[in-house]
Amino acid sequence: MAVGSLRDCTMPEECPVRARLDASDDPVVALKTAGEAVLNAYWKDKDIAACKRVAAGAIAWGLEQADALDNDEKKSEILGAVKPIAFNLASFLWTGWDEPGIAIEASDHAIGDDAALLNLRLAIELQRDAVAQCRAHWLVGAYRLTANDYAAARKTFTHAARFAEDGNGDADAALNRAYAALAATLEDSDACEWRAAYTSALDALAIVDDGADFVQQVRTAEKVVSRKNA
Repeated sequence: MAVGSLRDCTMPEECPVRARLDASDDPVVALKTAGEAVLNAYWKDKDIAACKRVAAGAIAWGLEQADALDNDEKKSEILGAVKPIAFNLASFLWTGWDEPGIAIEASDHAIGDDAALLNLRLAIELQRDAVAQCRAHWLVGAYRLTANDYAAARKTFTHAARFAEDGNGDADAALNRAYAALAATLEDSDACEWRAAYTSALDALAIVDDGADFVQQVRTAEKVVSRKNA
């Protein structure tokens, strides 16, 4: 599973992000601090450039630190701190949220997709629980969806729903089934059975906890993809 663009995102020695990371005595603490900075850059400042710079730099640095270790336990701790940064970077660069005040460049898709794949790889490698693996698969499926690869998206969302079912994540399972139905509808918009399945999946999603918000999330993704292809 390739994570090339993130591994290649090396930082010069004079880079403030690297300087702060290198200055820490504990790489896990350093990465958690970087992760907080990424969240602040996105949610507080709406500064997607800073979000990308800090996140991609911290991920590359964290992978470098982990690669240099022979201690499997410490390596897992570092990769465990890299994983949420990868998840958040991928999430923040996904156009399907249609987040107000956030401008996503066309070139950001590859960075976000790479981060989603890394997050999935780490979920598997670190043996995260079924719901975490569900969400990692969902994020990869989300990128397939906005890349118009509807067959791959449907397959990935269906796979994610099975993980959620294994982990008793009813809301996650319903959410992924709705996304899978959306992908199927987009793949074959003339098929009445898919449109009926999509409506049924949204109805089932609406009755889970926070269901109205989840339905809106799926509908927003549908709007984004439809608008892009108009």
